[in-house]
Amino acid sequence: MENQKDLRCYTLHFFYKVEGAELYNGKTGYVSTSFDQCTKEMETNSTVEGFNKLSEWYRKLVAEQLKISIEQVIPISRDWYNKNTEMQEEEF
Repeated sequence: MENQKDLRCYTLHFFYKVEGAELYNGKTGYVSTSFDQCTKEMETNSTVEGFNKLSEWYRKLVAEQLKISIEQVIPISRDWYNKNTEMQEEEF
């Protein structure tokens, strides 16, 4: 068992509130994304600093894709995301 490879993998989830994007007709919208990595690759990303670095990277990507400023992409909690996306679905 000495040479057994560590096969654990982790998924990090990121949630954002988006203000003023054309995709949401200029209103508030919500975006979620995730990042999957295996144990060896996760060593630097498993810290709070690593998580925050990845969150900012995704935040920048979301802003670029929606053609808005990064300030319009606001990190939020999973609870905030779930509460607000459920409310949004009820409106349709």
